[in-house]
Amino acid sequence: MNNERRFDRMERLLRLLIRAGKRGRTRLNDLDERIGMLIDAQIKTEDQLHSMNEQSIATREESRAMRDEHYKRSREVFELFRLTDEKIARLTEAQVVSDSKLSALIERT
Repeated sequence: MNNERRFDRMERLLRLLIRAGKRGRTRLNDLDERIGMLIDAQIKTEDQLHSMNEQSIATREESRAMRDEHYKRSREVFELFRLTDEKIARLTEAQVVSDSKLSALIERT
């Protein structure tokens, strides 16, 4: 092999190495871009999860407040029912007394 052929061969090898280096850098750049996209997606996901967690906490607090209000109103309604039942019982007793007095009055006349 003469010097000219050796030089051509080395030149071809050098071109192959340069192309391989360019491909490697291109692949690394693509990987860097993909990793950057993954990181951005992860950050967005974490932000969404944080937001959803805050909404969940707010919803639970609102639900607790509504449940407490419902419980309070239920107690008020039950108290009104109790008072109504007592008044109906007194009215019934008064009606019995009135009926007996009216019957007695009718019998006198």
